[in-house]
Amino acid sequence: MRKDTPLPSWLLPIGAKRKPFKQQKPIMMPVKHPACFESKRQYGQYRVLAQLTATDGFTFCTDCTSEYRDQMKAQGRCKYPDTRFVLNNGVVTGRRTK
Repeated sequence: MRKDTPLPSWLLPIGAKRKPFKQQKPIMMPVKHPACFESKRQYGQYRVLAQLTATDGFTFCTDCTSEYRDQMKAQGRCKYPDTRFVLNNGVVTGRRTK
């Protein structure tokens, strides 16, 4: 552990006060977001949540629905309009061609 790294609370002596952490650099979000998301912020929030359940081969199209895909196609915002939706272990998942 580095010298300037604060100790976890369970290692501090009884009655000791923790010094506040130094402000760290913010995590940079990707400059662009897929057009089917409303904003870079919405895409960033989606990515954080998707990381909890993502598996190999996961893309944002995996979570899409045929209705939303059709809506985005009509608005010209779907980058993968050929995405197919298949039943996989009782769950409908989007599969796009590479």
